[in-house]
Amino acid sequence: MRKIVKCLVAALVWGVAVCAPSAFAGGLAEVQAALNQLYPEWTASNVGDISGNGNRDCGLHNGVISIHPLSTAVPATLTRVGSITGTYPVLHLRVASVANATSKSPSGDWVLKVRANGMQIWANTTIASMAVLDFKIPLAAWANTGDVKLEVDNAAGGAASWNWELGFWHLIKIEEDESAYRNDNVT
Repeated sequence: MRKIVKCLVAALVWGVAVCAPSAFAGGLAEVQAALNQLYPEWTASNVGDISGNGNRDCGLHNGVISIHPLSTAVPATLTRVGSITGTYPVLHLRVASVANATSKSPSGDWVLKVRANGMQIWANTTIASMAVLDFKIPLAAWANTGDVKLEVDNAAGGAASWNWELGFWHLIKIEEDESAYRNDNVT
């Protein structure tokens, strides 16, 4: 019963309709299985297997994908190759960091990077908040141009120890959003 309630809360808060076991162990295989379930157009690479370092494990937790970089120098990367259509397409990301299990304070900090066809289109943004943060990254420059390779990195960085680079991915979606293109709407 408790699992069902947790899944219903996740569905209401984050708009997810997937209920999965809350404790996966491992890395890449679990993350890819979660992506296949939620976002099948995305693939994962360079995901660290953190099951032995005391943090939450990588995989799917109540509809939220958690990933950890492979190393301090090699980020975990989510990749999508495909066309982008529309007039006002955006890459909508909803992400969070991890809390220290003993203090419940935000102690994780990882760096979000986004590339389109190899060119960085989103500056390094350090995610150091337990709050879920929304980012809408305009993609109009790549709309209707054929296949585009989007790469989203969960990279090591910031002041926290290397062990706290776990990123929580609540949403990764390309959608139409004209408001993201207005000067008064900085996301």
